[in-house]
Amino acid sequence: LAIEHRTGYLLWLLSAPSFLIVIAFSGLTYIKREKFTLNELGHILKRDMILGGWVGFMLGCLFTFFTMSSWSIDILHGIAASMISIIYGYILGNLADTFWPYYSES
Repeated sequence: LAIEHRTGYLLWLLSAPSFLIVIAFSGLTYIKREKFTLNELGHILKRDMILGGWVGFMLGCLFTFFTMSSWSIDILHGIAASMISIIYGYILGNLADTFWPYYSES
């Protein structure tokens, strides 16, 4: 059902703010690029993207609980929507680490 486009389940996984937060945290790698060799930057990029995913989750939870007046099902939907940034962080971070060029030292 998730692949079938008429049901709309796949739209729950699309979030531009979550994607932008994860990509913005990859800028941390650009800031500290002189500290590491080219081989290490893929792993550092992965760490920074995962960190961005967790920070996006915490920001999403903060905004969800900030608007809370009573416990309702909307709180659970807000937390679930916040978890999308964690998914983006792990997926994009592992993709960046996998496709980062590696040159052997020998």
